[in-house]
Amino acid sequence: MLQSITRYLNVQGVANRAPSIAWQSAPGTVEMGQVYSVSAQGSDPDGNLTQVNVWKNGQPFAFAGGGDGTNGNSGNQTSDGSPQTVIYTAQAVDVTGAVSELISFTVIVTAPPPPLLPALLPHPMSAAPASPACRRWRRRSPTRCSISAT
Repeated sequence: MLQSITRYLNVQGVANRAPSIAWQSAPGTVEMGQVYSVSAQGSDPDGNLTQVNVWKNGQPFAFAGGGDGTNGNSGNQTSDGSPQTVIYTAQAVDVTGAVSELISFTVIVTAPPPPLLPALLPHPMSAAPASPACRRWRRRSPTRCSISAT
């Protein structure tokens, strides 16, 4: 006689792990009008990465898919037209909705340096003339000389 044996196997899946995120390109200080890049890389140990998102001052800046599921990048180039402080944030998301920590960094946009002025030299006629082209020195106006044919 055949006996039927039933066994139940309780399979418990591995709990989903949240993705992680890190900055790839994050300048600290740039000059006004300078083009710079900001990018982040998301990673998911479970291979379920679906999004890598970057915001600039709270506004969408670079949103990308999950790459190969394990690693994905998101970034853009930008420039800013005035001195300011810009805050970037980024977060990675996986297929189950698990999110990485929210990371951030600050870029300080500085004004360009003032133009360099030539060294302030004395006016070429402010001292007694030394060249033969200026033969007569006027007492009343020591900053000028007149050319004389004699």
